Amino acid sequence: MAKIELNPTEIFLIGAVWAALWAGAGWLANHKLSAARDRRARKYALDDAQNERRRDFRAFMSGFRSWMERSTLENLGSEFSSKVHTLREQTAGIRDDIPENKRAQFDEVVTNLCRMTARDVSEYQRDYSGQGTRTVQVGRNRLATAIDAVSAMLE
Repeated sequence: MAKIELNPTEIFLIGAVWAALWAGAGWLANHKLSAARDRRARKYALDDAQNERRRDFRAFMSGFRSWMERSTLENLGSEFSSKVHTLREQTAGIRDDIPENKRAQFDEVVTNLCRMTARDVSEYQRDYSGQGTRTVQVGRNRLATAIDAVSAMLE
């Protein structure tokens, strides 16, 4: 068998190349694992942000509905237009979180709600049939239906 004799410089160079190859392989593996971890963390952060926006919007819609239920007909009509501006702001923040196949429907139900006027939401009818006079709050019912349609889009 032939004997290979290496001088110290050759041994050093071969060792340096060998160490560089292993260092490069280690760096590459570390880079790939770190990139995968960062992608996963970014996805979780985006999901958390989306869930928080949905929670905030649900809370807003719940508050909007509560306001509608507790307001008198006069306040319902006079304060509705200021509430619509806030609704538009809130829906702009959540719109991109709605799946694309539902986005047009979401825009439609929001627009239907926002197009309502003070007169639409404060409309009432007197019912004289039966045992006495009863007030049917047509506008409040119409507004409740529109609010529920917007809230249902997040389900």
